[in-house]
Amino acid sequence: MLKRSKLLIVLFLIIMLCGCKKETSDALKFKDEFESLNKSHSVVNVNEKNPFIYKTTEEIQELINNEETFVVFYGSSKDENARILVEPIIDYSSKYSLSKVYYVSGPVNVVGYSKGNIKGESTDSSEVENIINEIATELNTCDINVGC
Repeated sequence: MLKRSKLLIVLFLIIMLCGCKKETSDALKFKDEFESLNKSHSVVNVNEKNPFIYKTTEEIQELINNEETFVVFYGSSKDENARILVEPIIDYSSKYSLSKVYYVSGPVNVVGYSKGNIKGESTDSSEVENIINEIATELNTCDINVGC
């Protein structure tokens, strides 16, 4: 009986660790993807605890169809305009407590969606701050007010 209990505990811990791996592995993957090009492109410093989560265009479309509220960063690690936005996005996400920014490989753009509708989009750093602030405020308000 004791062996069975220990086995169940070990299995439970393995499942828990595997279930939490996605965001961490995405953050590290993003860090590696952008920092690996620092010798041939502009230098980008990416924190290991960055908010980026990889998504496909199909997954983003599903979030839109489900009328969710989120921010998505379209870009490429090889695109200088995208590289310029990475550090500000990380800083603004931290400043406004936005824990997730979806990342999709594509032409550079930052888009904030509110209940499936575009709330704002830009490639300008100060406008990106406003987008992140608005979406984070809406999400944080929804967390506080049940039924939002």
